[in-house]
Amino acid sequence: MFHLAQEWRKVDKALPTVKMLPGERHRERVLTVEEEALYFAAATSEKMEQHSAPRLLHDVASILLDCGLRPEECFRLRTENVRNGRIEIQYGKTDNARRRIP
Repeated sequence: MFHLAQEWRKVDKALPTVKMLPGERHRERVLTVEEEALYFAAATSEKMEQHSAPRLLHDVASILLDCGLRPEECFRLRTENVRNGRIEIQYGKTDNARRRIP
C-alpha cells in the first residue's frame, strides 16, 4: 500500500529499504509497537474514512496482525470460517496454511 501511496504522490517520505541477510531466502519484517499504533491511528483518521468504509481498514489490519493471517487468507474469510470461537483456514499458500486460530 505504501508503494501505491508513493506512486500517487500522497506521501513525501520514503521508507527505508529492507535488506536480506546473507543466506536468507525471504523477507520478514515485524512492526514495532509504535509503527502499529501509527498505522491504526491513520487507518481510523478522517482522511481515510473519505476513501473507504469507516473502520474497514482498521478491522482488516487488526485481523491480519492479531491472527497472523496473510492478506489473501483474510479476504477469503466468510462467516462459516468461524467455528467454536476459532477461525478455520482451510487452504492457503503453503502446506502449513491449514490451521485453526483462537
